[in-house]
Amino acid sequence: MGRKNRSQVKAFVPDEDPVPPLRIPTPRVFYPLLRPARYKGIWGGRGSGKSHFFAEHMIERCLLERVDAVCLREFQRTLDESVKKLLEDKIQAMGVGSAFDVQHNKILTPHGGRIIFMGMQDQNAHSIKSLEGFDIAWFEEAQTASHRSLELLRPTIRKPGSELWFSWNPYSEDDAVDQFLRGPKPPENAVVIRANWSDNPFFPKELDEERRFDKEVFPNRYQHIWEGAYSVDGGDILFPEERLLLDGKPVEFPHRVDSVFAVIDTAVKDTLEHDSTAVVYFARDRFQPYELLVLDYDITQVEGSLLEEWLPHVYIRLENLSRHMQARYGSLGTWIEDRVTGTVLLQHAFNRGLEATAIDMRLTQLGKEPRAISASPYVYKGKVKISEYAYNKTVMHRGVQKNYLLAQVCTFRTGTRVPHGMDLLDCFTYGVMIGLGNSSGF
Repeated sequence: MGRKNRSQVKAFVPDEDPVPPLRIPTPRVFYPLLRPARYKGIWGGRGSGKSHFFAEHMIERCLLERVDAVCLREFQRTLDESVKKLLEDKIQAMGVGSAFDVQHNKILTPHGGRIIFMGMQDQNAHSIKSLEGFDIAWFEEAQTASHRSLELLRPTIRKPGSELWFSWNPYSEDDAVDQFLRGPKPPENAVVIRANWSDNPFFPKELDEERRFDKEVFPNRYQHIWEGAYSVDGGDILFPEERLLLDGKPVEFPHRVDSVFAVIDTAVKDTLEHDSTAVVYFARDRFQPYELLVLDYDITQVEGSLLEEWLPHVYIRLENLSRHMQARYGSLGTWIEDRVTGTVLLQHAFNRGLEATAIDMRLTQLGKEPRAISASPYVYKGKVKISEYAYNKTVMHRGVQKNYLLAQVCTFRTGTRVPHGMDLLDCFTYGVMIGLGNSSGF
């Protein structure tokens, strides 16, 4: 698990703005990737430093020679989903900011090169041709890459000496990148390595605490998340019902809390029927043995044009809960996903002067399972409980009467295909992250 400093790197830049020689500490596991190869792949679990290595490797190449590079994901709706921020941070940390021109949607590099950022799902055979003269294509989170994307990308990056880099945490042996680079007949001139947390000499103490927690509490998901094994269907239940109870029972409404807030998840209308609109109400209280209490929930089908009429009822319920529990800081309002119908709801709230916050895009873009995984330690550490009212409440929805909150939250497993319409699960995980993280959920 050793590391070494790569040979000094000196960029060719004007004398009046010199860049000092660099020494880049490199974990031993990545040594094979320092030599040229048509395909370079790193697969493994969380905390291995895969992305950090490729980011530093790209900056190093850009300092040595002209490089045109593209950083890819299968899905990239905004630049926040790309590795642009990681590259920016590395440029500053390595002390070479004067050699790069960081712009809104690209990074201009020394020697006249550039780094751009694209989502493969937005490309077709015509648009992808713009990459024909590029030197490097780095595909991050490549386990999501489709066979179509690889078929488009591989023949496009054709410049002599060009390289295709892939970094990923395997999900299934059916993943296109696994079949291509880890199958029985990988391509010639490919260097593919496995890297895990144990190969990273810079593995932080805080992340090791998370790893140890997962190993003890979630053994099924541990191998996939941390050791790079394939995901196992029927994995761990992330929010067991008993963890939401206090001494085996739901919690009565407390007489006093710090504050109350709600999280709303809305869905678009499809061609057949209206998807569900869900809301979960929470209380925060630093004086209780827990810190966050689920007070109430609701799930219904509301036509988009009627959402404006529905929204004030949420605030009325919040005010009633605030008064009933004598909230010291009152109601903090709602957090709403800022996309599709959620954007409309946010605008309605702003127009009415109601307290509403858009859920941070980094949190909404994680996906259900990563969000649930991030929220689960709070539940296992006893910081989240459910009220007696929410525990016993049933709702008639789509012709079925049951407790939809427990049905969605307490049965959710890792490594399984997420069924359509888990709106209360989304509200719950958002609420846990917002209530126990910061106002953005981190």
